[in-house]
Amino acid sequence: MREHPTRSSRVLNSLIIVLWTVLFAGGVSAQVDRLAHLDVQGDPGSSLLLAEGWAPPSFVREPGKQGKITKSPFWCSRCADHGEYAKGARHPAPPEKLLNRPRSDMVATVQGKAKKPPIVLAMPRLILVCDLSPLSARMLKKYEIPWIREHFPKKKTKLDQHAVAHLYAMRCLHLFAQWTDLMCLDPDRKEYRPADHGQTWGNPSMNRGEVWLFPAAEPYHQFCRQFFKGFGKWSSWWYVKPSNQVATLIHAGKLKDDILHARLDHMLAHQHLFEYRGHYYHLPVWIPEGIGHYFERRHEQKFDTFCLLGQPRQKDRSDWEWKARKWKREVRSLVSKNEELPVTKLALSSTSNQDLIPRYHVQAWSMINYMIGMGRGRFRTFIDGLKTKAEDDHVLEAHNNAFRRTFGVSAGQFQARWRGWVLKKQK
Repeated sequence: MREHPTRSSRVLNSLIIVLWTVLFAGGVSAQVDRLAHLDVQGDPGSSLLLAEGWAPPSFVREPGKQGKITKSPFWCSRCADHGEYAKGARHPAPPEKLLNRPRSDMVATVQGKAKKPPIVLAMPRLILVCDLSPLSARMLKKYEIPWIREHFPKKKTKLDQHAVAHLYAMRCLHLFAQWTDLMCLDPDRKEYRPADHGQTWGNPSMNRGEVWLFPAAEPYHQFCRQFFKGFGKWSSWWYVKPSNQVATLIHAGKLKDDILHARLDHMLAHQHLFEYRGHYYHLPVWIPEGIGHYFERRHEQKFDTFCLLGQPRQKDRSDWEWKARKWKREVRSLVSKNEELPVTKLALSSTSNQDLIPRYHVQAWSMINYMIGMGRGRFRTFIDGLKTKAEDDHVLEAHNNAFRRTFGVSAGQFQARWRGWVLKKQK
């Protein structure tokens, strides 16, 4: 004979159902909330504002029309040669050496038979050696005009070598401001300084990095052959071991100024990433390349037109040249055909950009873009997780730990979410 439930048992069953519903719903809600940050909307690369409203620190002069400079955001060798600095002027220290060699020797080497020597500009964390040709004033971006007019008040149709050097020094400072904003860093605080020596293998960054800008291919090639025994087609970077610093070399060739500027930002992003927390764990190439393309494409999405390699194209590059392409469409095609690389393979990739073929540069850019869309703080946490990799940690373990610590999912789960974002959002 079937027993009918008593009123008390019905109440108890109802309570159990309600409790399970609450617990299950709460668990699902917590899971959804925990992973909500993975649902990136839109394109963070084009919408994120970095160093908004930034302007370089002003030049301060003594009273009077010909007043000398008492304070400046960088030291300039041409200004010093012209006696423009007042006694005791405050500015970053001039470098005694370039590439760990006497500055005067290196300047003479670059000058060769030219009438004027290259201009050396010293910033707090970077040395710029600029030998670029004069530039039409029409190439200045609107926000750059007051930067130049402050020190070169006369309106001219063309910027001379001196003004161009100042322009590129300010562009370097601007990129550094964007980098520190992206990484949520205060460059004056301890958190930006290199990690303690010995925490992981490698050496700390003890000296300012260097950027060398050449006017054409031949002087660039000649300089690279003399000091590095090799060169990239358009640009290259080198780790100068005796002085523990990174040197980036670029030539302008026949490039338009806006493309050269974008390329400089690409290389500077590499350099700041390598220098961040010291030269400890060299990241797999997909991360620095992704960041480089991220900053480059903030200028214009068609500026990924260059190849850093000096060698002929490899066989698997024959169908993907460096030319203006719609990268969002490219990455969507890559993912829809399941032809992207697994994160595990990216993690095990070399630290050399020569080992990342062009189509996977697209993937690297897209994954970094997706990461940044989840918040700058998370992006920095991810980089910190990899930069503090212990010497005996396997690279795959370090990668997976960084993904879990930062995003709350494994590397594979992250990639699955990224795939969904690409297929849904990239047009």
